[in-house]
Amino acid sequence: MTNNDVALRVKDLIADLSNLLLNTPWRNLYCDSLNAISQEISSPCRLAITGRVKAGKSSLINVLLNGDYAKVGTDETTATINIFKYGEVPDKSLPVLCEYINGKSEWVSKSFLDSLQGNTSEIVSRISGIRSLTFFLSDERLRNTILIDTPGIDAVVGESGDAHQEQTEKFLGLRKQHNDETIQISNNADAVILLLGEVSHESDVDFIQGFLKNRGHHSCINTIALLSQIDLTDERMNNRYENAQKRYISLSQYVNSVMPISAGLKRYIPSPKEAGVIKAIISRVPSKNILDSLLLRSEKMYLLPKIPGVDISLEERLSIYKKGIVPFRCFAVFLKIIYQNEVSEALKIINEISGIDALKEVLGVQFFGRSLQIKTETAIRQALNIIWNVSNCSISDSLGSTYNNISNTEIDHIAKRIQGIQNELEILSQATRDANTYFQAMISLAENYQLFTEEEYEELKGLFSDKITIFNNDRLNFWFRDKNNSISELRRDIAEKAYSKYTDIAFN
Repeated sequence: MTNNDVALRVKDLIADLSNLLLNTPWRNLYCDSLNAISQEISSPCRLAITGRVKAGKSSLINVLLNGDYAKVGTDETTATINIFKYGEVPDKSLPVLCEYINGKSEWVSKSFLDSLQGNTSEIVSRISGIRSLTFFLSDERLRNTILIDTPGIDAVVGESGDAHQEQTEKFLGLRKQHNDETIQISNNADAVILLLGEVSHESDVDFIQGFLKNRGHHSCINTIALLSQIDLTDERMNNRYENAQKRYISLSQYVNSVMPISAGLKRYIPSPKEAGVIKAIISRVPSKNILDSLLLRSEKMYLLPKIPGVDISLEERLSIYKKGIVPFRCFAVFLKIIYQNEVSEALKIINEISGIDALKEVLGVQFFGRSLQIKTETAIRQALNIIWNVSNCSISDSLGSTYNNISNTEIDHIAKRIQGIQNELEILSQATRDANTYFQAMISLAENYQLFTEEEYEELKGLFSDKITIFNNDRLNFWFRDKNNSISELRRDIAEKAYSKYTDIAFN
């Protein structure tokens, strides 16, 4: 069954369940929720980006969306929920829809957004009445996915010290807002990208546990962590893969993967022409040691009128450094790599270190391409929760005591039909989990692309994303041999998934 087939069948089953409950004691409790659950399947997937304040969320959002939508700065920004969805604005001078907690809304200007930046008590008070700010973009990826920038965790804004975190937890459903009898649907994210800081914090685990608690532990498949700002130090950059693997080991039961990234490096990669100019100037530094220990020791050192041993004027240095635009740490990385490599190779290395292209590929498969599956999984889980609640009330006893005019035969029929719906939903739930196996293989493939030739990589991408649906016996045998003989354990694991997928295609 395709994702669309599964979604349609789940809708039918939810409709059947709702009809069965119409004449039962649970009508008022669950029928409206079931109708909302069914409608949610067709709505865009909600992907929330969160993390510790100053972990680089704004830079990531800007580089993912190719714009300057999120404010980037050294100070904490305000605790607003920023939503990015597909669409156009009626007036380009008022590009953002501001929705207030009191139910009112208005289109606002860029200057209005700028007035919300900061952490003073006045600004915090002003934004306390804002529910969300929505940006409408003509980005095809957002047709089926809504991207949500949450304020973050472990902030120190406002008198209580947790204005950011309170907004984040409320939005993601981590703070209870409804009675036990209701199924909370609105405002919860379907998937989460969590930015990790340089140091591990207990709140990282606490946050993820809170997210998974509301959605079932298997939802870790829809939680990805990013080891952000790897450009902060040379050690952090050079050991990015090892550090990401260590963090994944500690968080493996909570997240699907941990990927190292630098949004800053990607955002400020110079053009080939600019890189050529930088290369010509920086090549005049006598040695890499002088480059590292003197010129790039700090921004203050770089901007000195004269630097001992460096015959490059301040005017020349300023001409290649976009002060106030490019973070100095990113600029330093550019210079070190361009100094040691030819321009084309240097740009390739910088782009690879940033990790953004690999991340975009993963997000395309994990979230943008799996929107319907994610929504369907959520609907199945919520419908099963309702069935389990009903079952725990003893269907037969409750029906018999409330509706004396219902015969035992009718009571048995309703109970058996609900049980049948539960059984089929559980089968469909297992099918979605099986599909996630190949999705995880895709993630592993993106993270370890260097283990494969370009042809193998393209084949596996198509195979795991269901673009390859024709059985190929030669490729099945190839991956069978590879899963048994490859030196790399990671390659053997991916090859085993490829062999299994070709086997599935053969039988289907």
